[in-house]
Amino acid sequence: MPKVTLQTIGNNLKKRIETRLGALERAQMQLSTGLKVDKPSADPGRANRILDLKANIDQSEQFVSNTEHSEALIDVANGAYQGVSDVLFRAQDLAHMAQSETNNSSDYKYYSAEIGQLIESVVDMVNIDFAGVPLFAGTKTEGVAFETQRGSTEPFTRQYTILSNPSLRTLEVSAGDGSNFNAGDEIVLSSGDVSEKVLIESIQVVGDQSVITVTGQLARPYFVDGNAQISNADGSIVTPLTKDAAVGSLVLPLDQVQNTIEAGQQIRVQDVDGGEDIIVESVETDILENRAVIRLRHSLQRSYSVERGAAVLKNEDVGIGDIIGVRYVGDNGTKQERVGRNSFIPTGVPGSIVFQRVFDHLIELRDAVRNGGMGPIGEVASKLERTTEQITVHQTEAGARIDRLHVMRSRLEDQILGLKGFLQKVEEIDMTTALVEYQTQQALLSASLSTGSQLMSSASSLLNMFS
Repeated sequence: MPKVTLQTIGNNLKKRIETRLGALERAQMQLSTGLKVDKPSADPGRANRILDLKANIDQSEQFVSNTEHSEALIDVANGAYQGVSDVLFRAQDLAHMAQSETNNSSDYKYYSAEIGQLIESVVDMVNIDFAGVPLFAGTKTEGVAFETQRGSTEPFTRQYTILSNPSLRTLEVSAGDGSNFNAGDEIVLSSGDVSEKVLIESIQVVGDQSVITVTGQLARPYFVDGNAQISNADGSIVTPLTKDAAVGSLVLPLDQVQNTIEAGQQIRVQDVDGGEDIIVESVETDILENRAVIRLRHSLQRSYSVERGAAVLKNEDVGIGDIIGVRYVGDNGTKQERVGRNSFIPTGVPGSIVFQRVFDHLIELRDAVRNGGMGPIGEVASKLERTTEQITVHQTEAGARIDRLHVMRSRLEDQILGLKGFLQKVEEIDMTTALVEYQTQQALLSASLSTGSQLMSSASSLLNMFS
């Protein structure tokens, strides 16, 4: 039979009191913190469950943040689509206006200048960044999506075809002197030591002048200040010219001239033997014959032959810094955002897919309008319509992605709310139950202390009796 000592009784009593103190401490901790578990060792199973729930909540909250980021990014992209779409509609309006038959050359200058600014605005729109990251450069995280190539300050030269040899067939003298000659007469046209015989084809009196038309072309021009004159075959009648017998007009194709040559501009006439610059006096158009007669302010100094490559040239100023080309410098990747455990959503497309044709067609339209070409303008306008439709498709897709993100964010927020509610049940205590538990443990501890005190007193007396 084991021997019961006072020390044994004391140790057992101590263990019971420590147990009660531990239970009271846990009840007090739960009451003060409101949590069922303050450290994993207190309840490993419940602690793991709580950690899993918190991890799920944190992940869902990150997905919510990702959806909000994606919504903002796609919304900015959608704004760019809308801006480019507005530009294309305006460009189409300008294209239609440029095809009007009531336009003059200055109208085309204004149209082309506005289209140039539309190109600049599209560059600004598509090179936008979001939080420092280019939006339409694929997966690139810095730089821009498009680079521009700008024109130099050097002018380019436009060439026109001369439809017929510049006319050198008319002579003008006073009406009184012209009455001395008749159609069919052979006359001598001279200036200084130079002369040639010509045959009169017709004579027409215009005001106080007689306009004599000769058969064939004159071999060279004759000028009043060079003492140019005509005489009959025997030289008995000598009459001075009252106007230079020289080229005063050029016949060019109307579709080349229209809206590209106007009064006051300088052109150059040349052939293989050289050329000269001359100012345009006026432009007369003949729509039925598809030709334009360019009246010159002064006569040309010599004759020019189509057979010898005669042509009209005109320098066109290229706007300093005008965009003449746009190149995509991003990559072909697509940025994607993770918005769920197994859900990803594209937040953009490479700019080359969406905007390259926009730049190509706008530049083509500007150049067509600047050149005044009716046919090319209509062709580019048709291209712009198709390009606008493509932008609308991308804009619609962006709107659909935003709607999808709204739904996903709402679902994630509901999920987070449910997880937090369940976590509260797993992690937090019921205050009424915890208070009752605390009071119970307090009472049990008090009872244990009282019982232990009495037990130790009785055991001490009993041991003294047998000692």
